[in-house]
Amino acid sequence: MDTVSTYLAKSVQCLEMERALVQDRLNTTSTQYKLIQACENMILVGPNRDYLTFILSSDTGVGYMLIHDQFDDLRNMHSVLSHIKEQQPMADAMRDHIAAMGVKIIQKRAKEVEQVIAKKKTDSFKISENFINELLDLYRKYNTLITKEFNKDPLLEKALVQAFQLLMKNEPSDHIDKQKYSLIDEKQNVFHVSPNSQMLASNIDHIYRNSNDFDTRDDLELRLSECASLFDFLTDKDNFIAFHTQFLSERLLGKKFNTEEEKFFIGQIKIKQGPQFTNQQETMIADLEKYNGGKNNGDESKNDGMNDFKSKFKNVYLKGESKSIEDNVHAKRWKGDGFNVKLLTSASW
Repeated sequence: MDTVSTYLAKSVQCLEMERALVQDRLNTTSTQYKLIQACENMILVGPNRDYLTFILSSDTGVGYMLIHDQFDDLRNMHSVLSHIKEQQPMADAMRDHIAAMGVKIIQKRAKEVEQVIAKKKTDSFKISENFINELLDLYRKYNTLITKEFNKDPLLEKALVQAFQLLMKNEPSDHIDKQKYSLIDEKQNVFHVSPNSQMLASNIDHIYRNSNDFDTRDDLELRLSECASLFDFLTDKDNFIAFHTQFLSERLLGKKFNTEEEKFFIGQIKIKQGPQFTNQQETMIADLEKYNGGKNNGDESKNDGMNDFKSKFKNVYLKGESKSIEDNVHAKRWKGDGFNVKLLTSASW
């Protein structure tokens, strides 16, 4: 028996011959269409839909092609199924396949967490550090396939969305064998398993802290856009934004940051969720830009506002080196009282 790949190749060749024959022998367009439709139904659907069932559900059908990355065959399948308006079964098969591949990634993380529990260590962001990257690889692979090979078929795009909506609410903690690996130790300490929302926020933090690893700004923004796509599939977006805000504050209070880069991802989720959702993060960045005397592009030497303040405070109020008589009078009078400095911290900001 032929494989589905072979059957599709023969079907495409046969239908091309029939179309050429019909167009050569018949002048009436309506008659041509009806004859071609009859050929397509006979070759691709068959009696009782037997041929269509073979194409979609046999051992070498759409599932097999997806597993073995037979993209040329999948393109042929999509082409012939589009003619007979039968893409939905193919979309359903793709959705199930993507979801199954994603569950394997989640189960892999669950196994890694179980190993940490067995060693009586505390979970941290470093555990399963490739978890989000593997999900991004999966999303990128099939998003590219749908775009390039299937011309952004809406049914297949919907299948991709459905698969990742299922995956992002599928938490690794749900796959841990809790009878064998208890999340509460003998001292009643609860073992924290980072949810998907926290893992995604941590991954974005890693991207920003290592932004120099990207060859171009476009590469960085592409990766952040992919992360924004995963964010869109999260069910607990409030939990994500809480962690993202915490990581953002730590970056902004560090020695080096780039507010323009930070604004990019915030802009992505602002489009999806509205301005109220990102108001706090935008305010934080505005505070730092005002504090630093303007936009910060990662170069501390350009923090003119703060540098000017530090220089004047040191030279005028502490050393009394100003040429202005009024400034020197202030320097002599100042005793330190009434001078308050508030430091922004991640706990209060």
